[in-house]
Amino acid sequence: MAKNKTLVIFNGFYLPHLGGVERYTAGLVSELKKDYNVVIVTSNASSQPTKETIDGVKIYRLDVHNLLKDRLPFLKHNARNKKIVSELLSLDITNVVCNTRYYGTTLLGLKIAKKKGLTPIIIDHSSDYISKPYEKYMLFRIKKYSPKYYTVSKKTADWLKNLNIKTEGIFYNSVAPQKDFKKQESDTIRLVYAGRLLKEKGLDYIVQSFNDLKTKYNISLTIIGNGPMFDELKKNNPDIVFPGQLDHSEVLKCFKESDIFVYPTLYPEGFPTVILEAAMNKCVVVATDRGGTKELITDDSVGVILKKPEDLTIELEKLIKNKKRLRMIQENAFKKINEQFIWPKTGKIIKEELEKYEK
Repeated sequence: MAKNKTLVIFNGFYLPHLGGVERYTAGLVSELKKDYNVVIVTSNASSQPTKETIDGVKIYRLDVHNLLKDRLPFLKHNARNKKIVSELLSLDITNVVCNTRYYGTTLLGLKIAKKKGLTPIIIDHSSDYISKPYEKYMLFRIKKYSPKYYTVSKKTADWLKNLNIKTEGIFYNSVAPQKDFKKQESDTIRLVYAGRLLKEKGLDYIVQSFNDLKTKYNISLTIIGNGPMFDELKKNNPDIVFPGQLDHSEVLKCFKESDIFVYPTLYPEGFPTVILEAAMNKCVVVATDRGGTKELITDDSVGVILKKPEDLTIELEKLIKNKKRLRMIQENAFKKINEQFIWPKTGKIIKEELEKYEK
């Protein structure tokens, strides 16, 4: 059946760049491309093709200046970007969606929506300031386009009230549904972390806890990802496995072979994709209350919420000493995600909301 609707999604970053928003968008696309011609507009942060089509999705990558250690891309005003904008304006666009408030791609999406006479949607993924002056400046510019705001968690919706932003609903972060499987057990309790190696993600607490516990228990720790702390951590911790950045399928495989996912983050998360992916692969999630994490871990039968990152060692030791509880939590969280946080369910909600704003 031919598709007669075109959805353009504007993202600061997109695959192969790995991050929570990128994984969220990939999951969103997997559902929406069944009903829409989906176009992704993002920054060319890692020398990828300017334009390509992958699995039926057209991707435009804009030239950018990468600031703040490649975490904040600013769009270049050059001929190649102008050509892409011209191509986008020639499309018969049905809906415009922008992920997050921070990036130049969001402003571009809002401008294109205005020129096409569309009501744009912003999906917000934060629960605190990343950079207060910058965000206030961006919000000042964004508000004049009167977008509709949605969030990936209740925590994010509550945060936006502080910015006097009215939200229309929640598009929960989700993962692909998965059939049940039996976790392969081991005499070693296998800990894992995956994400950017940033101080604010709680890496110091993870390493300290492992070093405190390894002399008492048969445990291992794998830290997946790259970032500013990679070289120092790898040099100083020979007992920890540092595979660097892995393909997404390899990350999921590592989760399936692990027992506990540690995430004592202090970062202003929205609803971390990685905790859903870890729990869906039957890892017990031990994490701080950031973003929507507590909307998954509503009680201690489905995971462990740390009151503070310093409690990580205590909570890990409880799990290590009680394998029966550890296995119970793994199964409960797997079941809960398959019931509540899967893309077919979230995608249906998003499609219904998009229809409200179609021309």
